[in-house]
Formats: sequence, C-alpha cells, structure tokens
Amino acid sequence: MIVAAPAEHHFPVAAACLKAGRHVLVEKPIAATLEEARALAALAQETGCVLQVGHLLRYSSEHRAISERIGKPLYIEATRIAPFKPRGTDVSVILDLMIHDLDLVLSFVDSPIESIDAVGVAVSSEHEDISNARVRFTNGCVAQFRQVAFLSKQNAACACFPKKAISQPILWPRNSQ
Repeated sequence: MIVAAPAEHHFPVAAACLKAGRHVLVEKPIAATLEEARALAALAQETGCVLQVGHLLRYSSEHRAISERIGKPLYIEATRIAPFKPRGTDVSVILDLMIHDLDLVLSFVDSPIESIDAVGVAVSSEHEDISNARVRFTNGCVAQFRQVAFLSKQNAACACFPKKAISQPILWPRNSQ
C-alpha cells in the first residue's frame, strides 16, 4: 500500500494497512511525530510487514551522478527556500523540506553523527517554517542545512566540498520539493 496524504494522516492510515498485513510505502515524513514513527516501526516489526519511507530524491539520476563524484566530503551546505503552501504547514519545515537533504547527506557521508546544533522558528504557521542545522560527523565532515518555507521565491541548491576540491566544489541545483 502507498500512503500519500497530509502528514497528520500518515500514522492512522499506515497503521491500519500494517494491521491488515499489508506492506507499506509512506511518503515522507513517515509520521507527524517521533512517537508515531516509533509506533509504526514497532507495528511493522510485530506484523512482519515492510514499512518504507519514500525518499525519492535518493533514487534520482542527479543523486547517482553526484554519488559517483563526491568522494569523501569535508563540508556540505544545503539550502531549500519554498513559497508558503497551506498543505506544507501540517508539519515542521524540518519534516517537509530538510528531510530530503538530511537523507542525501547521510547517504554521502559514511560516518556516525558526532553532534547536531539546530534551531527552528514558527513565523507564519504553528510549526517551524524556518530552520538552520549544523551536523558534525565523527570523520570531520560538517553539513549545514537551511530551510525557509514562507518566501515568495523558490530555490534549492547544494554545494559539497570533497577532499582536494579547493577550487572545484560539487554544486547542484534542485528545483523540485
């Protein structure tokens, strides 16, 4: 079963599918809260069903091309700016936008996370719609994330600085959210 609905409905719909013995692919985010996500994971384990989150960008040709060139990244900076959309206000900008870049960076950096420093603010909705995070990995790589979900202009870009790429960082624009 594929669950593609507003995030607040992911948990009840996915839980019903798992209880019915169905494998489930849930669009991101897996649930609106960490508690709901953990409950779904436990339910999938109990029922023996597959529960997967659809991080579609990981399977794009763009991601494959970057993965082949990236080597060992030392610094990554990812920015997503999106216009205000009422549909996106059911969850934080972290679960709506940042999650894409987090998933991609975790797939590029083969190292455990050492520390995370993050801040988010609710400016135009009840959930955070602007956020900034810095993730440090034990191998020395640092990833910086910035998301804004209420501006009139849309933009997404990422820069990766692998070892020995002093003047040639790997850049790629992304126009889809």
